[in-house]
Amino acid sequence: MEYAVIGGLAVVLYGYVRFTKDIDLIINFSKDNVKRFVNAMTLLKFKPGPPIEPMDLANEDKRKEWIQEKNAKVITFYNPEQQLLQIDVLLTIELAQTKTVKKKIDDLEIPVIEYEELIKMKRQTGRPFDLIDIEKLEELRKV
Repeated sequence: MEYAVIGGLAVVLYGYVRFTKDIDLIINFSKDNVKRFVNAMTLLKFKPGPPIEPMDLANEDKRKEWIQEKNAKVITFYNPEQQLLQIDVLLTIELAQTKTVKKKIDDLEIPVIEYEELIKMKRQTGRPFDLIDIEKLEELRKV
């Protein structure tokens, strides 16, 4: 599956350990990749929060409709048995538009948004916790 971690978990993977309640992802919206993503979500018992057909993630017109008519920025997937964790797929950016790197944890390589892209994304949102993330990440870079 072609994806990259963004958001709070990406911040953690860059070294600033903080709580995050979700896993934010950008994915390749090709039909084959969306099918792999949907299969993974099904295997993990995750369901889309809004009443959508998950394969519609591969449909650019549907994504535009969700963004324009529903003001959606993400599609959230959740597991009814583990409601403390959710997976958010960002609708406004596709994987191909973003630089990524691999972060290694033990034997697992995790694709993550590149540091400068993460900082840029967090600056654009301007939310208080995103600005704190930027400050903490920049402090870590100086060390």
